[in-house]
Amino acid sequence: MGWEKSKANLAIVDKQIADLKIKLKQDADIVQLLNLSRDFLVEEATLSLDDLGAKWKDRFLDFYKAQLTVGVLSEAISELATKQKEPLGKYLNIILGGNLTQGGPAGGQPRDFFYELWLASVLSEAGFIIHFQEPDVVIEGNGLSQKIAIACKYPSSDKGIHEHLSKALSQLKKHGIPGFIALGIDQIVVEKANLKKYVDFNQGEKNPVDVLQGYTDNEVMTLVDERPQKYPSEDPVDEIVVTLSLVGHYGKPAKLISPTVLALHCSDNSPIKNDIWVIVQALSKQLGKK
Repeated sequence: MGWEKSKANLAIVDKQIADLKIKLKQDADIVQLLNLSRDFLVEEATLSLDDLGAKWKDRFLDFYKAQLTVGVLSEAISELATKQKEPLGKYLNIILGGNLTQGGPAGGQPRDFFYELWLASVLSEAGFIIHFQEPDVVIEGNGLSQKIAIACKYPSSDKGIHEHLSKALSQLKKHGIPGFIALGIDQIVVEKANLKKYVDFNQGEKNPVDVLQGYTDNEVMTLVDERPQKYPSEDPVDEIVVTLSLVGHYGKPAKLISPTVLALHCSDNSPIKNDIWVIVQALSKQLGKK
């Protein structure tokens, strides 16, 4: 199996870290995943396929997360390095350096900023003007009737997902810009799957995009239904976009791919329904090119 794409992604991340003189905090989760990817690529070049498989089989789930992390981070860096160099540097310091007070709200989580960077990069590629400001990202242009705010959340498990939604709703209300929640469920799905090997998209007759779409559609319906039961005193989740990326084998001969899909819930009486639809259409088109 060729690992050229993985090597190229890691090279992009490493170059930006060097160019921005970012001081890595070695115990940060994302830094450990980057190091794991580096270790694997070194051994992939020196070990036989059988020896490599035997040595890494018990660490596959972590390696899988590393591939997702490196891929997402390299995509974000490639788009934002020239257009948004200053905020990119601040956010990478948070994500890779473990500093939770620079370039974002105190007490935030690096994984949320990681997701925020990725989403901002895709929105930028799709043609929107990006502002890194509270609640997380504010966008305009490209057919929108007004500025739209996005509160970005990237939970690591189902356990705290509604707390993430509560925080996002609070952020949107506090800053007063019409907007919606963006929720990345990559880590949740990976944890549920407890992967021992790459997702095999060749199983069954469905296209990988259709498989992932089923996950996101189900997650949106579940969250919207659960909300009034678990948090009856809070506002319902009326405007939310859920995204999902997974790495897997697909095609004949099988190759590694990383499709991304999204699902939308927006109430009929939402005042920003038309603007959200503009954003979702643009995102869907852009993600379809990757």
